[in-house]
Amino acid sequence: MTMKLSLRPTLTWHDPRINFTDDLKADDPNELVPLSLDFLLHTWKPDLFFLDTQDVRKFRMIDEVAGLWVMSNRTFYLSFQVLLVIDCPMKFHSYPFDVQICAVTMTSFEYDAEELEIFWLPQKVTYSRHLSDQLPDYELKVLPESLTEYHWCQDCIVEPSSAAKNSIRLSRRYHGHLFTLFLPSVLIVAVSWASFFWPSKVIPARTGLAVTSLLTTVSMYASARSSSPNTDYVKAIDVWFFACIFINVLVLFQFGTVITLKLYQEAAESNSVTPISSSKPGSAAPSLPSESPAEKYARWECQVELVSKVGLPLAFLVFNLVFWICYLP
Repeated sequence: MTMKLSLRPTLTWHDPRINFTDDLKADDPNELVPLSLDFLLHTWKPDLFFLDTQDVRKFRMIDEVAGLWVMSNRTFYLSFQVLLVIDCPMKFHSYPFDVQICAVTMTSFEYDAEELEIFWLPQKVTYSRHLSDQLPDYELKVLPESLTEYHWCQDCIVEPSSAAKNSIRLSRRYHGHLFTLFLPSVLIVAVSWASFFWPSKVIPARTGLAVTSLLTTVSMYASARSSSPNTDYVKAIDVWFFACIFINVLVLFQFGTVITLKLYQEAAESNSVTPISSSKPGSAAPSLPSESPAEKYARWECQVELVSKVGLPLAFLVFNLVFWICYLP
């Protein structure tokens, strides 16, 4: 839950105490006069720093990658290159459809909001147009800038300081997951439904198909779990594979119910005795024969098969509608 950024901040501030020679004043007032970085040791400068940082490193080639300039109107410009590692609390409840928001905030450590006001330059925040192409998993977008105040603590003597905040939105690319996880799991679940159209007598074939579909789904979930973020809460991909595994388990229970009814039917047929009706002339009309136990079990078997053919696909379809509405961004 960290983000590593290569930044080039540009700071500017005005100091009316700076004096110029006549030669410098005669030049272009918008011309930037380069200064040595050692000049910062002898003048006032804003004590800005990044919040929630784990590491900040400056770039060095022959010298430090930084520059200091001053204009005749006593405005300083400081630009430097840093490698920044910041904390970015991420929530993966919707993984792999998650969207993460990371904040980059600069504030002052010593000066409060009345002493030092921070605001954005007219150029605002820009980033390389090739940056999104370099991220394999996310689409990057810089959100509109905002100015705020940073409160160091609640009910303390330290006054809030001015802060400049910028948010970075990382939207995960989920199209690869659709073709490698979700679509294959749907096909495997659909293959397990093919056993509904086979006769109940082909026990090895129906059992093998249902068990194979279940084990394949479990194996896919284990592979997806190992490559997904490790969390202690349920993610969208966990909900999806739990539903797929549950559907496959229902297919096994359905076939177990069909086999049980089939055995009861065969036992009832072997134990049944057909009575010989002796009807005398002039007696009342014979009543309709009641349903035998074998016929009852056969009817229940047909009902279970019919309900499974319609009910399980319909339940999975309803789950898909709810799942994609809830999680798809």
